[in-house]
Amino acid sequence: MCHRQLQCTRFACGHEEPVAENKIDCRSETCRYSCMHPRDCPRCTATCVQW
Repeated sequence: MCHRQLQCTRFACGHEEPVAENKIDCRSETCRYSCMHPRDCPRCTATCVQW
């Protein structure tokens, strides 16, 4: 499952603030966010998911 990984700074008061992010690619052909997903997927709505 593709997802974003956020790096945060936590302050003494408990507040967190995002400072960087990375996209983690699951490399699955049936994940719409993956670079491995075909651009013109013919049955996308029936076979693929958007995590």
